[in-house]
Amino acid sequence: MQDFKDGNRKSADPKKANTNTMIAIAKGMTDDEIKAAAAYFGSMKWTRWIKVVETTSAPKTRVAGGLFLALDGSEKEPLGSRIIEVPENAEATETLRNPRSAFIAYVPVGSVKKGEALAKSCGTCHGTD
Repeated sequence: MQDFKDGNRKSADPKKANTNTMIAIAKGMTDDEIKAAAAYFGSMKWTRWIKVVETTSAPKTRVAGGLFLALDGSEKEPLGSRIIEVPENAEATETLRNPRSAFIAYVPVGSVKKGEALAKSCGTCHGTD
């Protein structure tokens, strides 16, 4: 909990507009408030948000509003070492801004196994089980 208060936390995107606001809120929280927030979010039922598909190719995409959207049709392109994440339903995500709209992440073959091995090798972060 201390790393939120000592200012060591930083955003992955330094241009994110509300980063400093979120840091200020976190710094102002008491230990009890942090524990309560963790308990609240930890009690939420997990819902599948991203379906991961290991593959060598992904749908061709276009960028719109910071999202990769699959082009109409079934044209594919080589994936290489990239991860391409597209909404399952482009209209629900892009036009209707449905916050529950799911995504599909196209990842290189073997990525899931590598991620599992990485998570298991870091018992401090993820626990041993």
